Amino acid sequence: TAKSGFVGGVSNIFKGATTVRFRLYGKHVAFINCHLTAFDERILDRNTEYWQFFADQEFSDPECEELYHHDYVIWSGDLNYRVANDNLETRKMVAEGRHLELLQYDQLLQQQKEGLAFVGFEEGEITFPPSYKFDMGTDTYDTSKKQRIPSWCDRVLFRSKVEREHASHTENWGPTRENLTDSDS
Repeated sequence: TAKSGFVGGVSNIFKGATTVRFRLYGKHVAFINCHLTAFDERILDRNTEYWQFFADQEFSDPECEELYHHDYVIWSGDLNYRVANDNLETRKMVAEGRHLELLQYDQLLQQQKEGLAFVGFEEGEITFPPSYKFDMGTDTYDTSKKQRIPSWCDRVLFRSKVEREHASHTENWGPTRENLTDSDS
């Protein structure tokens, strides 16, 4: 677990992160969940929190002492990267069904492309309109005085050491009939 803010450093807005790690069929797996700094303009803070958290993860397992040693890393949470586009234009594009065009303005994808955060991580294809920020209990984008720009803030990214080392080889590490027990059924 890493915390930040008043006690932990990095920024006063970062809520923190937690890591759960285990071995599964001989593979080292890590799940990270975090809540990074909010606000459109705080890209550098989000990037810094990512790198700081990544660097701070040290484990006593000699086979897997650091986060990047894991065979599989799944990183999820409210990453808070926003769509860096005009609010009215963004809402218009969503209303016209042109939401996928907004990916060119997605801060996370831009930071990854520039090698500034989440380097080597992949994400499933985004095929849906931005999921942030709706008025409570509606499908209407933010009408508060803040008028937040529709964005994809909640994300799930993954990184596979196997895929990095053997790009053409995909390994199935799921259960088979031979290694299932009664408790797995």
